[in-house]
Amino acid sequence: MYSYSEEYKLQNDIAKKELIKVLKKKKLSKDEYSRCCKELDILYEESTLFIIYLLYKYHYECSYFKYHFRGMYNSFLILYELGISDVDPIKYNLHFELVRNCSYSLEFDIVDHIKNAFLFYMLKDRELEFSIVKGGFMEDDKDFALYCDDHYLLLPYSYSNSNRGINDLVFRFNKDNMFETIQDYRDYREKYLTIRIGSKNRINSKEVTYKNILSSELELELERKLKPETMEEYAKIKSICAGVDVWNYNQEELFDNGLININNLISCREDIFEYLMDHNIDENTAIEIINIIRKGQQQFKQDKWREYIDLMLSHNCEEMYIDIFSKIKYIFSRGQAISECLFALNKDNYN
Repeated sequence: MYSYSEEYKLQNDIAKKELIKVLKKKKLSKDEYSRCCKELDILYEESTLFIIYLLYKYHYECSYFKYHFRGMYNSFLILYELGISDVDPIKYNLHFELVRNCSYSLEFDIVDHIKNAFLFYMLKDRELEFSIVKGGFMEDDKDFALYCDDHYLLLPYSYSNSNRGINDLVFRFNKDNMFETIQDYRDYREKYLTIRIGSKNRINSKEVTYKNILSSELELELERKLKPETMEEYAKIKSICAGVDVWNYNQEELFDNGLININNLISCREDIFEYLMDHNIDENTAIEIINIIRKGQQQFKQDKWREYIDLMLSHNCEEMYIDIFSKIKYIFSRGQAISECLFALNKDNYN
């Protein structure tokens, strides 16, 4: 996990103080409050807590704006309790522990093209002083350009009050009259916090239906094969199709041969985590195994992966599942799949 705690200490100290006040006023159980505090500490260590605080403030000052979180941040109960996420991690069995020891950046979409309004809100907040700069990229990298277009660098207060670091950032004005880095923004990720703020369109349909959850050819094919009935089962299809070699060249053949079904297939990181925990593999080791799988590093870390295979076998993990894990090159998170499904089932998100 990247650590920017000293760089953004001013912003995060304020956010932590204020959000603790908010949590104490909520009617949370002892376990819920404890979990939220643990998550708050993780977000503080990641230095993204002040962005969560801004989202919380913005949500209540402009309540008709909605956020759609991407990735593992959907595992945080604190986002649900603050009212800035529709995903209830307890209801959908999401594990905040999986966010530890990972370099996840904060990524979210703002519904219906009001991204610039939120960027302006971030800049006008005088309680949390920092600058925001558009992340540039190498223009000949067209595929990556589509992905990185929504990325921004957040420059801490200390940046503008010292000479440290000033010479390593060169800016230009982009077509939106916003400062943008000359170099690829990834060159600065070790020094400055980067976040992704995208826009999500409302669904152009007159009917709220499960059918609007799925769109790609593979998703529709899996719907015909797996015959999902619940939202959670539709989320499994979203997760599978967002992965690499999770279904194709892997579990498809097992399903066709009747060895797995929609209930026991591996669709997301949380499925792997729960399987390993059910076989009494300790939490930290389970997370290490998942990190190798999600990065598709089984072939590049063969000695380590062999060690984990031996460990799984010693804990009576089935060879079929170990083989499934060995073939996966990338696997999605349950939280984002749930978020996508909830978005499609909310009538307020339809035109």
